[in-house]
Amino acid sequence: MAETAVRARGADEQRVAALPEVVEAHRLFGDPDYLLRIAVTDIAAYERFITDVLSGLPGIAQVNSHLTMKRVKADRGIPTGV
Repeated sequence: MAETAVRARGADEQRVAALPEVVEAHRLFGDPDYLLRIAVTDIAAYERFITDVLSGLPGIAQVNSHLTMKRVKADRGIPTGV
């Protein structure tokens, strides 16, 4: 799983959301414009996806990636007793 920050000018949100590798997509205030969670089999598949698919879409200006080294704490949801 990788989080990918995208700067986009007029990107087709439906086209990005339809990509099977994109498991979450968020439009953000400020910079970057979008935060995507990408799921692929390995780093080579990730490179192919970024290079051959995502970067080639109209409106995609810049892609920055953040790969997880180690999960320190899993998301357990919002505590209800707070």
